[in-house]
Amino acid sequence: MGMQIRLVPLAAWYWTFVRTGAPPALSAHALGSIRWAVGSYAMWTASVPALAVGFAADAPWLLAAGAWAGCAATLVTGFQGWLVVRHAFDTPRWLSWCGDVLRRRSHSHQLAVPQGRS
Repeated sequence: MGMQIRLVPLAAWYWTFVRTGAPPALSAHALGSIRWAVGSYAMWTASVPALAVGFAADAPWLLAAGAWAGCAATLVTGFQGWLVVRHAFDTPRWLSWCGDVLRRRSHSHQLAVPQGRS
């Protein structure tokens, strides 16, 4: 889950670059929401020890609380990932009137896929 916070923004930034042919306006690390990332981190930090102590102490209420916190953390982390990935498929406003860039965008797959064999 920790790697998702770093790798997904880099992939979304790269996809935007390949699709549009120009560097995205936002940095890869500015694509997500800091609030959602902090909330996800806090929930994971609470859920893992609660699960461990719940198993060790045979405390079903603590085990259930840790499981619910882990479930909520997974949902928040998934939402954070969606916030980041949606940037890769949004068309920036400044591209809507620029014909040259739009023509390059339709052939952007050629930037990422090697043509022919060596």
